[in-house]
Amino acid sequence: MTGRYFLDNKDLYTQYGVFIKKSSGLLDFLKMKKNYSYSWPDEHGDDIDLSKLYFESKKISLECYLEAPNQSTFTTRLQNFFAALTSANLHTLKAYGIAKVFMVYLEDASEVVRLSKWSNNKMMAQFTLKLVCPVPVSRQFTTNQNPLAQVTVNVTTSKNLEIYWGDGTKTAVTSSGAKTHNYSVTGTYYIVLAGDISAISALTLTNCTEI
Repeated sequence: MTGRYFLDNKDLYTQYGVFIKKSSGLLDFLKMKKNYSYSWPDEHGDDIDLSKLYFESKKISLECYLEAPNQSTFTTRLQNFFAALTSANLHTLKAYGIAKVFMVYLEDASEVVRLSKWSNNKMMAQFTLKLVCPVPVSRQFTTNQNPLAQVTVNVTTSKNLEIYWGDGTKTAVTSSGAKTHNYSVTGTYYIVLAGDISAISALTLTNCTEI
């Protein structure tokens, strides 16, 4: 059950005792936002502008189980998992078999249903998480920070963008130019360049690779 789902680079099962029974929404097609259109009274159908397409946020559902060897560990794991999900940032969700990550926040959660008695023996519970990915379209990069090395994303763009560096920090891109970042801990990180990525006319990378 390890190595299947990661939240902010932490294995859900190793860190919180959480494993995912079923997920939905991860691979669904994006829902297109309504484009400008006009219905001429003397023509069939509609005249619609499809020169640029924009999409709604992605909805993701995770059916979760949490297990622990005793009630004390059960309570700690549940509290820590909730705290991780509700901290004031978008979170990186990585699923096994999917190359790219999802930037998500917790929209809603079901009741936590215990499947075992409240005791010092093995405990288990189930619940469902409703997540939202407000960054449905992005360009993504990965960097293996071992040894540590400065990462540079040099972008030419006509619109504002944001770079999520995969360690809980982000940088606003308000003009074309190079943005650099230094990591403090070794490991693999997923970098997300978000916004109207169709406005990007040039992009060069140092110490990271586009997915």
